[in-house]
Amino acid sequence: MKEKLFKIRKALTNENGAVMIVEASFVFPIMFFVLFFLIYFGNMYVVKSAISRFTSTCAIKGAEYYSNPWVKEVTQNYLGNNVPTKNDDVKPYRHIFSSKQIQNDMKTELEDKIKGYGGGFFANMNPTDISCKTEYKNYVLYSTFTAETTYKLTFPIKFIGEKDAMSINFNTYETVTITDGSEFVRNTDMAVDYLERSKIVNELMDKLKKGFEKVKGIFGKFGNKS
Repeated sequence: MKEKLFKIRKALTNENGAVMIVEASFVFPIMFFVLFFLIYFGNMYVVKSAISRFTSTCAIKGAEYYSNPWVKEVTQNYLGNNVPTKNDDVKPYRHIFSSKQIQNDMKTELEDKIKGYGGGFFANMNPTDISCKTEYKNYVLYSTFTAETTYKLTFPIKFIGEKDAMSINFNTYETVTITDGSEFVRNTDMAVDYLERSKIVNELMDKLKKGFEKVKGIFGKFGNKS
């Protein structure tokens, strides 16, 4: 009987488990915080990857529309239906006298895609302070179309001692080169036409021809003497 009472008393006064409870009270909150931080951080990069994909797609489509305006007409109005076999509005000098309609349309489309995507796996991680920019540049020999997006992603949790949740600013852009051989030929022909119609150029060409004839005559005299 005394031995049983001694064992019960020893079990009640044993403090080995108290140490584990104290350790768990410190370790578990840290583990849960790190775990949720990794999950939210991973979701942040999921959103970043999606926005980068939207930006790249916007740049590729914009370059394609500038390269061939008929592509936009077909994809928007004739997709899945009877595609027309000819296009009367080819816009032969669209790269020189280009409008900003395609830039504005692609910018609006990019903004709508980003706003409609959401926050990945968590609804409260939607991108904020979204700013989209599209730009077309013509370098005569080639052209480029650029799409750029800046935005901010905010963590849904706050760090200890911080008033506001941590947020990170991101920037992504994509530039696509537009090479159009037929457009380069047309621009070259137009430049030659302008030069041929210019009186100053014609006078300069006449002087150059006379100069070449004089040089040719001088070399001809030396050749005859030899």
